[in-house]
Amino acid sequence: MKKVFLKTVLIILPIVFLIIGLNFNRTWFSGDPEYAYLLNGVNIATLHSVGHTDNPGTPVQMYSAVVLRIAHFLSSSEAIDLQTDVLQNPDQYVELERKVSVILNSLMILFLGFGSFLLLHNIWLSLILQVTPFVSSNLLEHAFTKVSPEPLLIFTVMLLVLLLLKYSKEVDKNKIISLAFCLYHWIWITN
Repeated sequence: MKKVFLKTVLIILPIVFLIIGLNFNRTWFSGDPEYAYLLNGVNIATLHSVGHTDNPGTPVQMYSAVVLRIAHFLSSSEAIDLQTDVLQNPDQYVELERKVSVILNSLMILFLGFGSFLLLHNIWLSLILQVTPFVSSNLLEHAFTKVSPEPLLIFTVMLLVLLLLKYSKEVDKNKIISLAFCLYHWIWITN
């Protein structure tokens, strides 16, 4: 009974993130160059040159290319090419990219909860890790409304947290302290 309760608790926050994110109206908060990411994604997906790449937009362009290729492959619009389809329905594809991002982040919140619980055996620490995206309204605004680098960063940071937790369980604590000390000095020297 306790395991069922724990699993249920760890599912709540990802479901909340998913429901709110999918029902959010992105047009209220537009501002990031979503269509630039979309068009560069089309170029990458069709193996054409991209006019401008920069950091942090490059991962979003790659993400866009993957989503567009899969969506076009799964759609029944094989009669027209990807580029024509995207140019005829750009808002539909931007919305699709946004929703896929919300779904991926919801799944990552779920994996973070269960993964951290398996590693730490502490429901409270797992819930604290799961609730972190909800702490910043600015982060949620970006995650729910935009095709931009911020939603990809949520996913990436949660994956990094899981990897660090796994690493900390497998390695001697002195090695972790040494690694943290070296990382601190590297950051201090490069800044």
